[in-house]
Amino acid sequence: MESNNEETFRWLIDDTSPLGMVLNEATLHEFDFVISPERKTKVMFGEYVVTKNAAGEPLFGVVEGLVGLNKMLSVYESQGITTRELDVILNSTDVRDISELVVAHVRVLGKIIPRFDDDNRARRIDIRPNKYPIVPLTKVYFPSKFLLKLLFEEPEENDNPTRIKIGYLLNFYDYSKEKGEIEVYLDLNRLLSRHFAIFAVTGAGKTNTVLVIASNIVKQFGGTVIVFDYHGEYARLADYTDVLDFKINVLKEPSIRPGDLTLGEIQQLLEINPRYVNMMDALSRAHEIMSSTKSIKVHEKELSVENFGSAFIKALEEALNAVKIEANTSTPKNRKLYDGAEAVLRNIRLRRDILSRILYDEGKNDVIRSLEPGALNILDLSSFSEDEAITFVSYVARTTLRERIKAVRMGPTTVKEVFRYPILMIIEEAHVFLNPDKAAESAYWLSRIAREGRKFGVSLGIVSQRPKKLEEDVVSQCNTFIILRLIEEQDRRRVKNSSEMITDDIAESLTSLDVGEALIVGYAVPAGIPVTVKVYDFTKLYHEKVEYGGRDIDFIEQWRSLRNDNNGSISSEDLPL
Repeated sequence: MESNNEETFRWLIDDTSPLGMVLNEATLHEFDFVISPERKTKVMFGEYVVTKNAAGEPLFGVVEGLVGLNKMLSVYESQGITTRELDVILNSTDVRDISELVVAHVRVLGKIIPRFDDDNRARRIDIRPNKYPIVPLTKVYFPSKFLLKLLFEEPEENDNPTRIKIGYLLNFYDYSKEKGEIEVYLDLNRLLSRHFAIFAVTGAGKTNTVLVIASNIVKQFGGTVIVFDYHGEYARLADYTDVLDFKINVLKEPSIRPGDLTLGEIQQLLEINPRYVNMMDALSRAHEIMSSTKSIKVHEKELSVENFGSAFIKALEEALNAVKIEANTSTPKNRKLYDGAEAVLRNIRLRRDILSRILYDEGKNDVIRSLEPGALNILDLSSFSEDEAITFVSYVARTTLRERIKAVRMGPTTVKEVFRYPILMIIEEAHVFLNPDKAAESAYWLSRIAREGRKFGVSLGIVSQRPKKLEEDVVSQCNTFIILRLIEEQDRRRVKNSSEMITDDIAESLTSLDVGEALIVGYAVPAGIPVTVKVYDFTKLYHEKVEYGGRDIDFIEQWRSLRNDNNGSISSEDLPL
């Protein structure tokens, strides 16, 4: 058995030359090791290492800190030496080299358990909790690439893939070649069944990461994805459907059938603050009156109030005028209700163009009836105000959850085709739609999806540059976190508090990630261990000429083209403002 353990251990490590040895005060969950002088420039933050516990079982760990020490300076600090002695140390390369030490702090991720097939070939790796102490002076090694591939990649011979590719293991990525040696996959069922979050500052690569995930889901698995495109960053993909080999459905200025809206969504759309009780009462009474109105004439044409925005707006105005009459003729007169109805009418007049834009009429895209199964559905909300977008997200989230509940409980044939299958909803700028004070309706329905969606095949992906503004109960429902660069301390603290896998050292490291680099932790990561990746470049996966939003504007290049267009002279009227 011992020889088998030793044989197994040999293929788990990169080579037989150790990186260093474990120091005193090692625990079950962490240890420090001193790095051999000749290897001290080889160990970086985030590297994986392999060692053994007291029972001889192989352990897998990650470097979370590096500290440089000098033995001579330690003596100088504790006992004092003369200036001349210090001068000798500083000017002697040999003395300085043998005095310098680098100590790595390692968090133990668990015990390595290889799983073999009938031919005694290792097919996968499991990581389980370590239950034995780590003995000081035990040697520490780099893991073999074979071990890392078993952990993070999906076997090529797997006829039924269950993972999607996200990028390359960062420490094995060559920027000069734009290529990595080890790919990182995520378990798709785990990613979707427990929801996920993508956090990053502007320009760190959120949009690219979303596209890599969404396109793989659609292309490889025929999944249905809905992206709420708050800034119009994804909508430009509509121009490249001929070079992209997966299904895209871009809905520009999508609309809602008014009869599908709840009273709360109508209130949000009319920008009525819930504190304005008189307006709320008047709107509620008008909504009651409207329930008996099936159709109304608009420009000499009879239109359904439930299906056409122009008819709905006219019917609502007539109902509010009826409320005013009712308030004036009551005994005693209800002045508050009258004033409330007048105020709602004023809001309708001020927001008529907005209502006309978001509510369905002939010639528009009805969002629910325009969604396509097995496609990346991009809902372009860039022309909407914040309140309109909140209403829109609330409506689609509510409808999706209700239809999926119906499909599961009553059978798929009872719903439209797009709702017969599981759906992933990705919410860009999620902090806007998860604010219960400003976005009560969307926050409620997204929170319900976070809590209940997995039972009915509705998955949630929240994307934000401001994690600290997200509601904790929704973030706590996300079990996988893809974290690109984060600078602000409170954002990093929120991220740290959201996952027990994120330590202080890891949270601090988020400031040093480059564009497109991400720390991924949680349920969807193979073996549940944290991994740092270089996310694939979406354009290189499909076509380098594909462009989308979310990238920084090149001011110099655009001004240069302006100068060229004006033959070297620029008028003040031509400058972009």
